[in-house]
Amino acid sequence: MKKIRTINNLLPLLFVILLLMIYVDCVHADDSEGVRINIGYNQKMSQSKVDDLIDQYNGKMVLGIPSINMKTYIVSKKYLAIIKSILLKDNTIDFVEEDVRMSIPAPPLGASKMPTDPFYPVQWGPLCIGAEEAWNYGSLYDHPDIIVAVIDTGVDLDHPDLVNMVDTDIDYDFVNNDSTAMDDNGHGTHCAGIIAAQMDNGQGVAGLQNVTIMAVKGLDSGGSGWTSVLAQCITYAVDNGAKVLSNSWSGTIPSSTLKNAVNYAFSKGVVVVAAAGNSGNSIKNYPAAYPAVIGVAALGTCTTRAGYSNYGTENVFISAPGSSIYSTYLDDSYASLSGTSMACPHVAGVAAMWIGVYADYIALIPIQVMYLLAAHADDLGNLGKDIYFGWGRVDMFPWAD
Repeated sequence: MKKIRTINNLLPLLFVILLLMIYVDCVHADDSEGVRINIGYNQKMSQSKVDDLIDQYNGKMVLGIPSINMKTYIVSKKYLAIIKSILLKDNTIDFVEEDVRMSIPAPPLGASKMPTDPFYPVQWGPLCIGAEEAWNYGSLYDHPDIIVAVIDTGVDLDHPDLVNMVDTDIDYDFVNNDSTAMDDNGHGTHCAGIIAAQMDNGQGVAGLQNVTIMAVKGLDSGGSGWTSVLAQCITYAVDNGAKVLSNSWSGTIPSSTLKNAVNYAFSKGVVVVAAAGNSGNSIKNYPAAYPAVIGVAALGTCTTRAGYSNYGTENVFISAPGSSIYSTYLDDSYASLSGTSMACPHVAGVAAMWIGVYADYIALIPIQVMYLLAAHADDLGNLGKDIYFGWGRVDMFPWAD
């Protein structure tokens, strides 16, 4: 009886010990979760030194972007502080930052998606920015040699309005790491159609420009993707001949990795266009807020700002139609979507137009394209550049005035 009482007395203690073991095990599991970090190198840095350090702490490299001297690693959360401390003591490391996810701006309340029979009069964007006048002149829309990269969820490569407009020899899917950037969301297909849905083919809608689309998939089926992967998409597009990059996605956390990627594009003479965001506030959205990027606000009508569109000096360089925009969609269909995501490709298309207009005379650099967009924009709001419309509404045929 004495032994039994002793064991019974120990049972509560054993139970507490068991709980503590479970708790410690859970804490250990939580501490060992993988964290993605981006490391920017000084060009003099021996990258193998960092590789060895990461390996020492059981981490692994997941991607590298040589053109901007950056590598992405996955490391254990419990070792993150130690690794950062060691790396930041070395003045040959430019930055160590956590890799974050960018995403398609959340659609504004009331946005609709309504696949229906294709019908050009449903499109108000082209008429609003002067496309119908521009289409009378081949030099203002017929530029098949110019490549516009749609960095997004991919493109429906078989869509009848896009099949002849996408170069499938240069598309790439960085989400699944294969050479077929097929859309599994619809967003990228919609943006591609705004730029370059085939005109005069007897079906569907009309894109602004006869240009070549490069489909680069950096966002997954849910519409989000790692900053490092999107930076990789940007450098890939630049290195494979794109002249304009259309980026209808954003995030509110600044990133040296992303900034270096858009600066790389700028330095190579490539125009970068991005959505300003759909939160209806002035919080900076990236990449739109970077100086090397043309941030685009959305218009609800030809002359009014969409209430959901972000604003601010850094976010907004120019404005374009963004609400109830009818364009190509998944499974050979068409849909009406709203957002700065839809405004962005309008500006990307007009940027491509300016590059094409001057192609026989000069290879425009991004600052020249930015000047042309600003100088010929239709001023809205306060005189000159303002926080809501930027320089005004993008204009594809400024000679009409």
